[in-house]
Amino acid sequence: EGYKLQFPGDIEVFSVFPPALDEIHRWLRDRARKEQEKAKD
Repeated sequence: EGYKLQFPGDIEVFSVFPPALDEIHRWLRDRARKEQEKAKD
């Protein structure tokens, strides 16, 4: 899942993120997209 660490096959790795973090990532993506569109004009 994008980790550079290698874990033994018998270890299950999972990540837990709070909903607010998803909102921050979405805001950053939207902002970057708007900046790219602005630069094209």
